[in-house]
Amino acid sequence: MARAQQAKPIVAVLSPLSAQAAAANIGALREGLRDLGFDEGRDFTLALRFLDGNFALAPVMAAEVVALKADIIVAGSTIPVVETHNATRTIPIVMAGLGGDPVELGLAQSIARPGGNVTGLLSNALTVSGNFGMVGKQLALLAEMSPGLGRIGAMFNPDDAQDKPQLEVFPESAGNLHLDYRVYEVREAGDIDAAFARLVPDKVQAIFIPGSPTFNNYRKRIAEKIAQAGLPTMGTIREQAVDGCLMTYGASIMGNYRRTATYVADILKGMKPADLPIEQPTKFELVINLKTAKSLGLTVPATLLARADEAIE
Repeated sequence: MARAQQAKPIVAVLSPLSAQAAAANIGALREGLRDLGFDEGRDFTLALRFLDGNFALAPVMAAEVVALKADIIVAGSTIPVVETHNATRTIPIVMAGLGGDPVELGLAQSIARPGGNVTGLLSNALTVSGNFGMVGKQLALLAEMSPGLGRIGAMFNPDDAQDKPQLEVFPESAGNLHLDYRVYEVREAGDIDAAFARLVPDKVQAIFIPGSPTFNNYRKRIAEKIAQAGLPTMGTIREQAVDGCLMTYGASIMGNYRRTATYVADILKGMKPADLPIEQPTKFELVINLKTAKSLGLTVPATLLARADEAIE
């Protein structure tokens, strides 16, 4: 009876996306916890907060989840993680996908032994230099799909800490493939139309769009603009390919949220985040939308199709 009267642990989630865009990720977290024997309502209470792409709200909402006296905070993407860490050094924070080096950001002492109140998952594998080697791989795949590719356009939000490491290595990655490039800044929904309007005058032949919160949040709108532009597009998360992007290559966000459940479960059992190693993704998905390829008049190379984890028809 005494146990029944005790308040259930509160697991707060601070997502950078809208409730609609984040629904699948939250579902993966719930399912992961359920598979581990933790049922919402019986074993814990879930408190959800959504930035809807407005990173200026991150400090306010981070303070809000701390004020809830949450037992664990799950934070998605770099800015929510950093702001939540600024708001508390005692409540365990589980990263559902950090787009940077947690040691350089002051979130952990090391990957193997974080030492503080932050642990969880990275959204990309870090190279020795601390930058992402993923961008070069993504551009190489796009070039393989688009013979004769000479100029590529890339969209980034310079205010989104998730985009910053990719933006830093993009020029070198494009140069290694002998690609000319144009970078378009997208901070909010209104910038999307302006960026796409410049593609034709700039004679861009293909597009690179990251799967960071800014672009994930406006995924449907971007998919419509991609269809109108009629250009091959490389994304970084599977959901972009589902919406009509030609191809994507990167770690699974839903997979990260499902894996995050393991961290939450361990902490609920009494383990400390300081002792739980931070994980880098080891599996990356190559997804090709064959319907989009056909509409663009592209023939998917057999070698590329054989390497694809999923072909959407």
